[in-house]
Parts: sequence; C-alpha cells; structure tokens
Amino acid sequence: MSEEKRSEINKKTTPWGGGQTPAPGAGPGGPKVKKIPPMSEEAMSLQFERMQGADACENIMGKLAYYYTAARMTELVALFSKTDSVKIVMPWGIYRGSDAASRGFLLDHAGRDTKDAERYETLKGRMVFHDMCSPTIEVAGDAKTARGCWISPGLEAYAKNGKGTGYWSWYKFAADFILEDSQ
Repeated sequence: MSEEKRSEINKKTTPWGGGQTPAPGAGPGGPKVKKIPPMSEEAMSLQFERMQGADACENIMGKLAYYYTAARMTELVALFSKTDSVKIVMPWGIYRGSDAASRGFLLDHAGRDTKDAERYETLKGRMVFHDMCSPTIEVAGDAKTARGCWISPGLEAYAKNGKGTGYWSWYKFAADFILEDSQ
C-alpha cells in the first residue's frame, strides 16, 4: 500500500479525526513500537511463567472478592497460604501465623457455613461488594513469588433490629503471593 493511500485511510479512521495532532510518536502507519530484543527459549519460558503468575494473582483476588461478597468464608480461607509468614491486616486488628485466615474470616466474620444460629442471623440484610480494580502486580524474576495491589471501591449494607445502614467503603488490598504445590 502506498504511503499516500495509508495516510488517506488514517485520516478517516484515526480517533483524532486525521486533521488534528496525533499522539506523540504516531503518524502515518501508526505509533512507533520498540522492537523486542531476541530471547532464548529459556528466557521466553520464564517470561511466560511470570505472565501466568500475574494472571493467577488476579484470579485469586477475584475469588477472594467473590467469596467475601457471598459470605463463603471457608472457601475464602482456602486461598491463603498455611505458612507462619501469613499476615492479614484488618481495620480492627492484625492476624499473624498459619491460622491467620481462619481466625480472621471464620471466627471474626459470619459465613454461610457457620453453625452458630446467632452469628448466622447477622448475615440477614448484609450486602458487601468489594471490586478489585487497577491491579498492579509484580512477579519475581524466578516466577515463584509476586506482589500485588488493588484499589477497591466497595459498598456495604447491614441490617440490625429492622433498620438498615449502608456506606461506601474504599479499600486498598495489598497481597504477597507464593507458589505452593505448583499453584
């Protein structure tokens, strides 16, 4: 295709309308892109593992948000490592150790699977949503650990004694991840 024809097509299809100034580096033929240097098969394999690791971190946090919203605390607890290095920071306190998730989510939160009728009653009128937005994930060079941070615009509503209350709850979720049992 001639440069003239390409320019004509760009004028008709570019988001800036063709007659306005394009984004820096863009022009006829599109933006300039840096070439990726050649990689060995081993380096490509490790890069692919790191990309898979980042996807796995996003999926874990998506499950955490879903299980918390659905009050499925037993399944939420299963997402956490069972190592002594676990640390969970909540607005009311810090949980540390291999059983931190169990104490934080099974003992101090009511879940659908609770056997305690009084605690189960606290779920009535409960609506909690915490979306995981703006993920920033860094996977270590060896693809065995990762760190992530999410902004969470949330809403919470509770009912007590026939009266409801609701509010916005904006949180930052930060997590460290470790590859365990190839997961």
